[in-house]
Amino acid sequence: MRVSGLPSVFRTFAFALVFSLICAVLAQAQGMLEVAEKQMAAGLGSDARTLVEAALTYSVAGEKDRALYLRAVLTARGDSAAEALEEFTKSSLSDNLKAQGLERLGDLAYSQGKYTDATTHWQQAYETGSGNRFRQRMLSKMSRANLRMSRPHGALSSLRQAQQLGETSQAGMVYYWCGMAKQLTGDRDGAAREFMASYTRSGHRYSLCALYRLNEIYGQGESKNAGEWRNRWRESSQGTVFDKKHLSSSLVSGYIIQLGAFSTAERARLLAQKARRLGLDAIVRSPAADGLYRVRIEGIPSRKKMDRIISVLKKNRIEYHIIAPGG
Repeated sequence: MRVSGLPSVFRTFAFALVFSLICAVLAQAQGMLEVAEKQMAAGLGSDARTLVEAALTYSVAGEKDRALYLRAVLTARGDSAAEALEEFTKSSLSDNLKAQGLERLGDLAYSQGKYTDATTHWQQAYETGSGNRFRQRMLSKMSRANLRMSRPHGALSSLRQAQQLGETSQAGMVYYWCGMAKQLTGDRDGAAREFMASYTRSGHRYSLCALYRLNEIYGQGESKNAGEWRNRWRESSQGTVFDKKHLSSSLVSGYIIQLGAFSTAERARLLAQKARRLGLDAIVRSPAADGLYRVRIEGIPSRKKMDRIISVLKKNRIEYHIIAPGG
């Protein structure tokens, strides 16, 4: 389209019109992706997929990369997005989105008990992503994997590195896992100091967990101080998932079989429904810190009953992961 022969006022108008159209297209793509992310969080996977595909028609550069990342999470087969995310992280142009993909790969590996693989993905995410808050989260996750592998000193090494990044909104989590690592090394006093540092940083999700650990340490015996810690725990835990009235024996004893861990509630719900049609009492657990919805059969009282369930799963080609009592 030639505009050089037009009067200056018309050339200015033409350029402004083209610029406005480009901005409108980019804004439309960006708006679609924002809505798609909200739908994903609400478990509306099908609706989110429709918007992501539509956004790919318009988006360019960073927005296209963002749309491809969401597509990878939403369209992968099986009980994780691993294959699609692996492909995405190899082709992504955006370091931050690549780091998010690597973090999610680590989360998926961790949920399947592949702690070494999880650590590798989180280390790559740490090296690729930016911002102290993000890096602290990756180091904390690496420490959790080390603790699962009974390597508390390795966990403490990652957590000390996280603490050197300064005070961020992740600090409460870092202190909590420091306490868990020190507890495993037998450093009871050191663990208590870390839990106290986590507990006193209000407004983060580990504060109540830290109080629980402090109650375990200080709330024993008949002293006035122990009684005060027990009262503090009892008052704080009322109405939360830690409240005894919300717990059942199926949650605190017996074997657990995990059928999958998903990034969306819809995918988890579909697998749980499939298992229920086979006569299995599958439930969907709300996301933990990694944001994954877990499909589980819980409270299995004996190995014999668990073997019968596994037989049904194998016959119907459903993958599973066993979690021993107390695991």
